[in-house]
Amino acid sequence: MRHKELPVERWQYLVQVGLWPPKRIFDPVGWMGNFDDEEIKYALRLLEGFTYFAPDLMAQMFKTAFLSLSQIIVTDKSSYSNAQKQWSEFVESVLIVRVTGESPNDSDSGYIYSRLARTKLGIPEERIVSHEEACYIIARDSSPHNIVFVDDFVGSGSQFIETWTRTNNIIGYAGSFEVISKLNVKAKFYYCPVICTEEGKKNIKESCPNVIVVPAHFYSSRHSALSSDSVIWRDDMRITGPEFVRKASARAGLPDLDGEQGCWQGFQKLGLAIGFNEYAPDATLPIFTTTKNGWKPLIRV
Repeated sequence: MRHKELPVERWQYLVQVGLWPPKRIFDPVGWMGNFDDEEIKYALRLLEGFTYFAPDLMAQMFKTAFLSLSQIIVTDKSSYSNAQKQWSEFVESVLIVRVTGESPNDSDSGYIYSRLARTKLGIPEERIVSHEEACYIIARDSSPHNIVFVDDFVGSGSQFIETWTRTNNIIGYAGSFEVISKLNVKAKFYYCPVICTEEGKKNIKESCPNVIVVPAHFYSSRHSALSSDSVIWRDDMRITGPEFVRKASARAGLPDLDGEQGCWQGFQKLGLAIGFNEYAPDATLPIFTTTKNGWKPLIRV
C-alpha cells in the first residue's frame, strides 16, 4: 500500500460519527506521513488498532463500572425487594474517593470521576471526600462504610498503590488506607476505574489485598502492540509488527528506558494503543504522541 491509497475518507467518517476525536487533537494523515511506503502496512495496522474512548463514552463506562458493583454487593438476588434494600444501603453508606498522584492537584483524572459520581450517579456532594476525610471518617465512625476509589485508567497500578499506602495526616492520627484497613473498622474498599490492565489488576491485588477492583473495561496483554499474540497484528505480523514499532520508535528518537517514563515501549513496557478524554496515558506507546526529531504525533497531549 502507498500513501495515496490510504482510506482518508473513512477516517473522516470516523471523526464525523465521534469514534475518533477532531483533527485539532488527532491527526492520522500527519502521523502516517512519518512512514515510508514499505512501512505503511504496519503503520496502518497499528493505527487501526488504536482505540479512542470519547468523553461521553468514558462517562457512561464509569457509570457501568459503579453499577456493576451490585453483582458483588447484592447477595440476595432471589428477592427484588431485598436486593434493592441491599443496594440502597450500600449507596447510602458509600464514600467516593479520587485516586491522585503523590502531590494531588486539580489536573488529576480522579477529579473528573469524583464529579461524575455526583452528576451521573447522584451521589450527594458530602459523600465525595478527600483521602484525609475518608480516613478520618472510617477511623472515627464505627458505622459501616463502603469506600469506592474512582479514576479513568489503571496501567501498572502504581498510582493507586501510592494512594493506598500514602500516610494521611488527620486530627490526632496519621495513617494510610492500608493501615486503617487492617484495624477493626467496618469498612470495605472497592476500586472502580473505567479501564484496567491485567498487569495493573495483578499488582493491586498483590499490594492491596483488601481492595476489590471492578473496572468497566479490561485490557489483557493481548492489547499490547509489543506482544506476539497481540490482537493488533495479523498472523503474518506477529514478529515483524513489534519489530516495526521498535525501529520506528528509534527513528523518532525514543530511548529504551526499560519501562520507565519516556521509554519507547510505554510505561512499564505495556505498549498500549489507547487514548481517551483528549489525551493518551503513559502506558500508550509514545510513538503516537512524541514530537521528537520532527515526528508528527497521532494524538496531541
